[in-house]
Amino acid sequence: AEATEGDPASTSGILRAAIDRQQSVTVTLARADGSSTTITLTPTAITGGRVRGIRNGSEIAAALSRIISVSPAEEGTQ
Repeated sequence: AEATEGDPASTSGILRAAIDRQQSVTVTLARADGSSTTITLTPTAITGGRVRGIRNGSEIAAALSRIISVSPAEEGTQ
């Protein structure tokens, strides 16, 4: 199941399910310059319009409004 751009309900739904399962997700984020970047993280919370999670052992936060797509991560990626 992949959430696509402009579908915030699916995006937060997939993220919330990943939080419940402690599962990693692959997230594509829009950058300020219009380009995009794809990261893998394990989400821990959604608060104040932001998703918080662990990426490579460090906590990060990203604005939900910048998420282009989210999908379950391939097994073995972190």
